[in-house]
Amino acid sequence: MLWSILLLIPGIVKAYAYTQAIPKAVDDFEKGRPLQGALAYIGWSDDQMKGYKGQLFMLTLTWYVIMFALIILIYLGYVVLTHQSVGIYFTDNTFISAYGSTLITIIPSLIAIPTIIVRQTVFSRDFIREQDAPVK
Repeated sequence: MLWSILLLIPGIVKAYAYTQAIPKAVDDFEKGRPLQGALAYIGWSDDQMKGYKGQLFMLTLTWYVIMFALIILIYLGYVVLTHQSVGIYFTDNTFISAYGSTLITIIPSLIAIPTIIVRQTVFSRDFIREQDAPVK
């Protein structure tokens, strides 16, 4: 289990390193610049995000925590409303696995994910504008 964490954390770091590839391609398209290949944008994003990955992570971390807390609260509320034991989610009960898991994941996602996407988009817009600005 601990070895899987070693694979998960670098994957998250690389995901944050590559977050600016698509916004940069969109920015080039909107400004009429010639489009480059996907690897060029990924390389640009990886180079430019050095030192900024933590900033973007901290910008979205609170909403990931809120989403996790909502999942726990909805699960506990579901358990109370259905008069089930807390461990019932981990058994073969098809009712809670079909309806409960959908309820538990969809509602927090509908609340938190749009905010996370907006925060990343605003960060991308400002970041690309800052990177493309001429050095004074």
